[in-house]
Amino acid sequence: MRTFLFFTCLLMILNSYAEFTPSKSVLFDTATVLVVNASCYGLQNGSITITATGDNGPYQFSIDSGINWSVNNVFTNLTAGEYDVIVLNNGASVVIDTAIILSQPNVIAVIWDITPVTCHGLSDAVIVMTVTTQFSPHTFLWNTGATTQNLQDIPAGNYAVTVTNSNGCIVNHSMSIDDPDTLILSSTQTDIVCSYDLGSVNLSDTGGVLPYSYFWSNGAQTQDVTDLTAGTHTVTVTDHNNCNVVHLVTISQPPSFLTVGGIVTNVSCNGMSDGEVLITVTGGLSSYTINWSNDSTGLTNTNLVAGIYTVTVSDQNNCHDTVDFQIVEPAALAVIPTVSNPLCFFDVNGAVNITVSGGTQNYSYTWENNGSIISTNEDIANLASGVYYLTIQDANNCLLADSFTLSQPPALQISSAITSVTCKGGSDGAVQATISGGTGIYIQYFWYNSQNQVVGVMPSVSGLQAGNYSFSVTDNNNCVLTENFTITEPGIQTNFFISHLTCNGAGNGAIDLLVSNDTSAHLFLWSNNAVTEDITNIDAGMYSITVTYNSICSIIDSVLISEPPPGSLTIQSSHGFEVCGFSGLTLTAQAGFVSYLWSTGATTQQLAVSDTGFYSVIGRDVNQCIFTDTVYISLRTAPDTQIICMATVDTSSQKNVLIWTPDNDPAIVYYNIYKETETPDDFVVAGTVSSLNAGYFSDNASSPAINNERYKITAVDSCENESDLSTAHKTIFLDISSTVPANSLAIGWFDTYEGFDYSQYEIYRSADSSPFETIDVLSYMTLSYTDYNVPANALNVCYRVAAIMSSGNCTTGTHSYSKSFSNNACYEFPNTINKYEWEEGLDISPNPLTTEATIRIKNYDNETYSLIVKDITGKTVSIIENIKDGAFIFQKNNLLSGMYFLELRGVKNYFGKIVIE
Repeated sequence: MRTFLFFTCLLMILNSYAEFTPSKSVLFDTATVLVVNASCYGLQNGSITITATGDNGPYQFSIDSGINWSVNNVFTNLTAGEYDVIVLNNGASVVIDTAIILSQPNVIAVIWDITPVTCHGLSDAVIVMTVTTQFSPHTFLWNTGATTQNLQDIPAGNYAVTVTNSNGCIVNHSMSIDDPDTLILSSTQTDIVCSYDLGSVNLSDTGGVLPYSYFWSNGAQTQDVTDLTAGTHTVTVTDHNNCNVVHLVTISQPPSFLTVGGIVTNVSCNGMSDGEVLITVTGGLSSYTINWSNDSTGLTNTNLVAGIYTVTVSDQNNCHDTVDFQIVEPAALAVIPTVSNPLCFFDVNGAVNITVSGGTQNYSYTWENNGSIISTNEDIANLASGVYYLTIQDANNCLLADSFTLSQPPALQISSAITSVTCKGGSDGAVQATISGGTGIYIQYFWYNSQNQVVGVMPSVSGLQAGNYSFSVTDNNNCVLTENFTITEPGIQTNFFISHLTCNGAGNGAIDLLVSNDTSAHLFLWSNNAVTEDITNIDAGMYSITVTYNSICSIIDSVLISEPPPGSLTIQSSHGFEVCGFSGLTLTAQAGFVSYLWSTGATTQQLAVSDTGFYSVIGRDVNQCIFTDTVYISLRTAPDTQIICMATVDTSSQKNVLIWTPDNDPAIVYYNIYKETETPDDFVVAGTVSSLNAGYFSDNASSPAINNERYKITAVDSCENESDLSTAHKTIFLDISSTVPANSLAIGWFDTYEGFDYSQYEIYRSADSSPFETIDVLSYMTLSYTDYNVPANALNVCYRVAAIMSSGNCTTGTHSYSKSFSNNACYEFPNTINKYEWEEGLDISPNPLTTEATIRIKNYDNETYSLIVKDITGKTVSIIENIKDGAFIFQKNNLLSGMYFLELRGVKNYFGKIVIE
């Protein structure tokens, strides 16, 4: 153990040196040590420099524990290791004694991986270097001159590399890459000698890297191959490194193989032995040995029947060829006939169609009939019945003979039984036909009349009229026979000898009837029910006669009896036929008649008239024919006073109507309708009705809901003479109380009906637009009524009253009345859905309406209003904006029939209700 006293030691190592300071110090000497480590692993380039200072120099230095001393304080070419540094002063006192470690870098570690050459002679080897060291980067220098870390695509050989790191340290390495042996192939083969032989190859291989794989051009994958045809075959051999070599082998064969050919001559006709085979031999190695299956030994084999003949030919190489030859014979000639007999008797539409088989085509044909050749075609047609002979010859002159017989059906025949028509014009004629011959099967019958219309389709026909008929029958071969028949009828005839009327309407015509061509008893019936043969004293017109003969038959004929056209007799008046005021007139009958007789008994042509009425005259002409004429003479005074039947309010239009029975006086032209003014018994004309439409008048200007009204009528003739006013008729005005007990209403008419007798009133009610129904009947002396049974929840209730006529009714055109109705009086209950503060009312006309109505308000300042339309449930169904006029049009549009509430909103509020029909 060393003891350090009285000195200070400083050791300094900076990166490659160290500086140390002893823990104890002396007063006079100090030392520092500077270490420089070895730069590379294993090099001797490390150094230690010791610096001593103080008062006790000079100093001695040792780095090996004092074994060796030096006055030089620098030690160089040192290897890595531990050094013991001691410094002594001149008094031999230790200044420093310390262990120093001189270090070196780690060795440069190099690992390489070699991928060898795959195939002989290739440059595909690879060397991959992995270097581990403390100082990067590295540099590389190969003996090939390459400076990369790795080598690629290099051939086999020896390689050396020098690796230098960034500290200049160097390491050298070397390595070797081997080259595989060359892959070498050789083969032996067996060539082809005979045509049925196949070649083979035995393959040998060396070199490369085992194992090997094989692929031949014929697809084989074995080392050796067999069953090869002549020609060049290739094999590709691939070793474990995928190195491959291609080898060619040629399999040879003789220039030509032994081959046997031949020419066959077949048997000419079925069953003969004239077949022959001539063979030819080529190739192989002659000479040849020939052996036939029928023991023949030559090139030609003759006189053969149909069959198979085998020949074997061998050459000197013992190759042989065996061939079969077939001798065939044609099938025996055969014919399959299709015989078509003539369809009808004496027809020439028979035929023989044949199908030939066997033999050798082409065929020739010879047809004979009655010793003569008739055709050389295969088939024959248009034949009558008979025997036909056929000879067929084929291309080898083989023959076949055959014959065919064609037959025909017997002739069609018709026999008949005819029944004539019993009565002239009747249709009970008949014919019963009996058919024989033909095929015996009949498929169609037709009877034709003279207009060629079909009247029957069975062998028998009935219901025929007299005339000519034809009958046609068809059998199932479509053979047709037609015969004609005649149906007769009686020949009765009627002739007329006529006497026409001498005067129009005289009734002195006559008919003399003559019946001929019939000897039976006759009965007669004329269209005027006369039963005699002749008729007399008859009027003009068409007459028909029914003559019954043969007890059951009748003939009908007609004749026209004429008359002269009607003559004319006219009456002329000296002053016309209507005279307004009398001044006397004369009627004159038309001239040209031999006598006159007037309705007054006068027999002169002229007649003086002084009274209104009808006047007629009868005139006779030279034939004593009578002609008449009548006129009406009107010597006009005022028409009679008219009578009104009824005045009533029409239940539909709610307008007053007037009904009366028009006068039958033809002079009346029109009727004046008078209505009473506000002054009692002061009547003014309210309307005019033409006499053509008289009997009904509707006063469209009336207001039955406001008051009742009185009416009178007059009649005015063509002379403007007007009758006196009729008696008056007055309508009923009905009002309804607005202050009644809850759920009850009071109505009053406060005036009786005027115009006809009546004894009672009927009370009618309608709730919420329902149909009116009778709810009570009252005495004619009652003028009011209270309804205590108003329907619950009704919003609008209407009433009407009717005065019932004591007897009869009023009818005119389509109108019929027995009651005079009042106006409809309605009461509207408050609607809980819409409670209005009623300020002003609306003037609505017409109401009810069909399509539109005019609504008027007091809008003098042209204020703007909006109209709200609500249904009976309070739902708003329409709104009309920007109303500024005092009158505007309300249109129904899409609103349904029923009652609606109207509210006109603006500076004032107007309310009302409207009914849409």
